[in-house]
Amino acid sequence: MGIIKELTVTQITGIIAAFLVVVIITLIIIISHMRKKITKIKFDAKESAEENKKAFLQEKDILIANNNAEISALKLEYEKRIQEVKETIDKRRDVLANKSEKNLIIDVINALDGQNDKLDRIEKVLYSDQFGKQLEDLKQSFISELGRFSFSVNDQVDQLCERLNNTDVISAISNIGSGINDINDSVSSIESDVEEIKTSICDKYSYDSLASNISSLESEIISAREAAESAKEEAESARWAAEQLQYNNN
Repeated sequence: MGIIKELTVTQITGIIAAFLVVVIITLIIIISHMRKKITKIKFDAKESAEENKKAFLQEKDILIANNNAEISALKLEYEKRIQEVKETIDKRRDVLANKSEKNLIIDVINALDGQNDKLDRIEKVLYSDQFGKQLEDLKQSFISELGRFSFSVNDQVDQLCERLNNTDVISAISNIGSGINDINDSVSSIESDVEEIKTSICDKYSYDSLASNISSLESEIISAREAAESAKEEAESARWAAEQLQYNNN
């Protein structure tokens, strides 16, 4: 019985040891399998992240290219319109070049033509990183200069009225002042349009709004020039009245 009992304990011990060996081997296999699975998951995640990054960069490049194309197209259209206005002003000035009676209104046209330089600066400011402050400074310069110009022209008109003691002449010349007031009204609208541009450019993807505001600004510049043309016609009436006065006096 003692031998059987001893063998039985040995057998039990062996069975337990064999069971533990099987458990350990099984755990090693499971851990090895899990490591492979985790490695594969990490690799797949890294690969997916790389693909997503590549797709994002491609989409970003396309977006930037499209935006740059829109800006370039807008810039070209803007430059084209400004050039057309410049050419029109140049033609008008050539016609008036040798008529001394129209020196006053030539000054008007020259001063307005000078604003084209500011429009060129506006175009540069619109695509700069510091557009906010630059555009504000530009607006203040633009408005204050036209204000000084308007005051100067009105002063010249007053001097002409004092110098020419004739009702028709004074009336005709005074109408130039009315034309200048029309220019001032357009300048007020220009100031508003500049503010709108400054607002819309803050959203760098709001190209429709930006294009609309630039178009509105250009329209107001043209309106100011048309007002100058009207003042020019009044100056022509004043010149004619002055010539009649001189003829009658002779």
